[in-house]
Amino acid sequence: MRHTSKMYAAVLISAVLGLIGIWDGSAGAREFRFAVLGDNRSTAPVVQPLPFKWAIEELNLLNPDFVVIVGDLIRGYTSDNELLKKEWDEFDRVVATFRMPFHLVVGNHDVWDENSEQVFKDRYGKLYYSFDHKGSHFIVLDSDLTSCFQKIDEAQLDWLKGDLEAHKDAEHIFVFLHKPLWLKGDPKEDREGFPEKIADHWNQVVHPLLARYNVDAVIAGHFHYFRNDGVRDGIRYLITGGAGAPLRGERADGGYYHWIRVDVKPEQVIFTVMPTGAIMAEADITPETLAKGGFLREKKNVIIEFLRPPDHIKFVPKHICRAVQELKIDGD
Repeated sequence: MRHTSKMYAAVLISAVLGLIGIWDGSAGAREFRFAVLGDNRSTAPVVQPLPFKWAIEELNLLNPDFVVIVGDLIRGYTSDNELLKKEWDEFDRVVATFRMPFHLVVGNHDVWDENSEQVFKDRYGKLYYSFDHKGSHFIVLDSDLTSCFQKIDEAQLDWLKGDLEAHKDAEHIFVFLHKPLWLKGDPKEDREGFPEKIADHWNQVVHPLLARYNVDAVIAGHFHYFRNDGVRDGIRYLITGGAGAPLRGERADGGYYHWIRVDVKPEQVIFTVMPTGAIMAEADITPETLAKGGFLREKKNVIIEFLRPPDHIKFVPKHICRAVQELKIDGD
């Protein structure tokens, strides 16, 4: 399989290619691919987790047009400015190995007070912004403004309204933020999420605005698992928090290291959840390694079962060709 003059193979193990959504979009969209991952921060200062480095290796093989990292980029939460600098320096060193552009979303481990906010802005620029790519529009929001914790404040909301209006003719629109503010939590029922007032603000103010402008998808992180929150008013809601931080929940509930591949095509957008370890260089593929079930590299903390999808996603086979299997979701 050839991709931009490089050879790679996607080996189907567990749910290596798990399509989680296909729907009609605007006709004539220009084709391209990008990837999304989130929560690569470590539990130890300075270091970046191995699963994040593995994901970068795999993305370099896949070679998408660009990557979006949806926050919690470092451990953070320190008053030691020298340590904070070392953490950002190490992050910069690791992400410098990307062979494609990447865009950052700020998370609560990256900005938690005025000092850390200024450090982030000095290094990387605005906390919320937008960009365009091949006829599609991409919006990055800040869910952790120190002046308005866990809420899209009025200034950011006014900016969002203007940005959506200015790009209303885009072929596709995607929105990224760190915290999935649409989730309403309930400690009594052990339901993860945010206080009612926070979730209501998103669902009653922000979501209707996004729906009015035909946003295709909203993708967040924060919770360390994969979660497909379905489609509301045409907007796909996803959580991807498996780039290296300690996992939460069972594997069957999305608790595995992963990233998301997004293919933008003329009349559809395809999201594919990719467990870390899914893509290997062609040179790694031998009859011996394939006989072991296709998983070609031993990676700690990554458990893969050959041709068995996670229980939380319902699949039907679509096409099988040697070591590659395409899967699509059977219903939503």
